[in-house]
Amino acid sequence: MYSLLVLLLLFPTIHSKNYEFFHLLGYAVNVTYTDWMTSTDPTACVKKCALYDGCLGILMDRYERTCYIIDKFMAVFEAPEECAVYALKKPKIKHVGRTLNEGEQLLYNLMYASNGTCPDEWYVDKKQCTYYYKKPPGLKDFCLSYSSFTGARWDGSQCVLKKRF
Repeated sequence: MYSLLVLLLLFPTIHSKNYEFFHLLGYAVNVTYTDWMTSTDPTACVKKCALYDGCLGILMDRYERTCYIIDKFMAVFEAPEECAVYALKKPKIKHVGRTLNEGEQLLYNLMYASNGTCPDEWYVDKKQCTYYYKKPPGLKDFCLSYSSFTGARWDGSQCVLKKRF
C-alpha cells in the first residue's frame, strides 16, 4: 500500500475529457507553445489544451501566473527542482537500435505522438524528415534545441533527422 501511494504522488495525473496528463516532476524541457493563458490552475490549463489539435502538454509559470499550451517537446532534462510541466500521456514508441533512458523515452513518445515516420509537424522527404518554414528567424537555434539522441541537425537551410521507418 505504501509503495503504491508513493507512486501516485510521484506521477500525479489530471484528466480532461478523453485525455490524461501526467506531472513531470523532476524534469525541465525545451518546448514550443501554441497559446497561453493567465492562470495558476493546471486543471484549467489542461482543459484549454484539450481544445487544440496537437497539444502535447502545458508548462506552468507560477511567478508570471501563466500557463503555456505546448505543441512540441524538443528536449527533456532531469532537473530535481522542476515541477512546472504536465505532458499528455502517450503510448510507448519503440526506438530501433537503441535503448532509451526514461527522459529520452518520454521525449520520443511525445515527438512521435501520432506514431508516424517523422515527428509530428515534420515533412517526410525521400530520405529524411525535414522541418522548414521559409527560414523564420531562429530556425537553426530551434533545430539545435532538440536532444542530441534524436539526431536532429541543421543542414544549412533546414532542420533534418532520419526517418523512423
